[in-house]
Amino acid sequence: MANDFYLKYAYSNWITGKLSDISGLIAFTLFLFVILPVDRKKIVIGVSLLFTWWKSPLSEPVISLFNTTVSLPVTRVVDYTDLIALCFLPFILNLRIPQITPSKWRSAVITASG
Repeated sequence: MANDFYLKYAYSNWITGKLSDISGLIAFTLFLFVILPVDRKKIVIGVSLLFTWWKSPLSEPVISLFNTTVSLPVTRVVDYTDLIALCFLPFILNLRIPQITPSKWRSAVITASG
């Protein structure tokens, strides 16, 4: 978060850009691990294909369509070096993700609301 909210703007360079790609891919993939009851390898492959498509000119028609129909502009930079971030996805396949039960959610909400 420090990279995306501070470092990327204070020290804009290729390192902060790649860190942003890596952390975004990992966070999105972990989120999918939690919400989808699908084999993790399939999620990693799907995220890899989606990211590769997103970083290619092939996604331009969808972005253009979205930008003409929704008042929330979407942009991205075609930069094939961003695909280096895909190398980090296999490392999260064996991460143990805690199970969050409804009672744990309720406890967290009660604690947060003070």
